[in-house]
Amino acid sequence: MAIDATKVLVGTPDQDVTGAILTAPIGTPLPTSIDDELDPAFVDSGYVSSDGLTLTPDASTNDINEWGGALVRRILQTFNGTLAWSYIQTDIDSLKNTFGDNNVEVTAAANAQHGQQIRVSMGARLPERKSWVFKMKDGNARIMIVAPDAHPTSWDDITFASSDAVSWPISLSTYPDSTNNSLYLLFDDGKTTAVQDTTVHAASVTVTPTTAVVDATKTVTLTASVKPDNTTDKTVTWSSDNTKIATVANGVVTGVAAGTAHITATTKDGGKTASATVTVNAGA
Repeated sequence: MAIDATKVLVGTPDQDVTGAILTAPIGTPLPTSIDDELDPAFVDSGYVSSDGLTLTPDASTNDINEWGGALVRRILQTFNGTLAWSYIQTDIDSLKNTFGDNNVEVTAAANAQHGQQIRVSMGARLPERKSWVFKMKDGNARIMIVAPDAHPTSWDDITFASSDAVSWPISLSTYPDSTNNSLYLLFDDGKTTAVQDTTVHAASVTVTPTTAVVDATKTVTLTASVKPDNTTDKTVTWSSDNTKIATVANGVVTGVAAGTAHITATTKDGGKTASATVTVNAGA
């Protein structure tokens, strides 16, 4: 493939309305396509520092050498996909993602005397595991990272200074799902292609026979023919203008009582119509 500068992407957060990092309880349906709408259980979180998001795939292997010392095989021992970033927004959602839902609580709601008050408990325990989604964009191009099962397992220094934002650095460890995958990367290069419409639309419909006679409680069958012959969707619906005289289902007309009814076939594509006149005799 030729070189293409338009496919040199940057990882700008996709956060016009929501944050670019979202979490949900494990078991929540996950996107399998970048166009999939996220389940409502996903909750977004706040701003991330300008260092962005770092994905580190880490695999450890074991070498098998033959008697003479030559390498004959390399076996994968472990794999860990790690994601790292720093929140610079301090709120309940960012703190829960950093330290775990069970370790962060709102102790007092905002009122006239103070703002929302939060308590974070830190100790010898890891945050609960959740599903994570990371959304990025570059113009019309989009990138999504999905971690089905992950949680923070290490944290860098947290610095409180007047010269910079307080940041909450996270290193997220991932675990394999039922198909033994720890991470999914989804892409859309943003280049759309016009798709030719090959649909052949209905131009007309005819009903045969155009007149019919049937006794009450008996049936007569009408046939609808949609043109042109290669119409993509030849579906028609049938109707009677007087169901007290005759009813119709799939072209089969049933006489009800003496009189005349007009039976109409209507194409699903384009609403083309044609009718037949059915006379119902009282019968024996």
